[in-house]
Amino acid sequence: MQTERNLKIYEMSGYQYKPTPTIMLKGQWLADLGFEAGNRIKVCCEEGQITIRPVAEEKPQRHEDSRAGKNRRIRK
Repeated sequence: MQTERNLKIYEMSGYQYKPTPTIMLKGQWLADLGFEAGNRIKVCCEEGQITIRPVAEEKPQRHEDSRAGKNRRIRK
């Protein structure tokens, strides 16, 4: 698998239609690296470099209801 890519920085309309630098990353190579559509990423910028990492998905915490799953009578 290719470990480096040369990409172009595009210009798109941004806030109040101001020209804004834009980087587009797309391709099967992203999926091959584990970046799937819908996943979250973290972008770190420091010393002139950009690093993109997947964000570990946190499992939602479940609050168990002591009555959950038990049959309850409904009063009429």
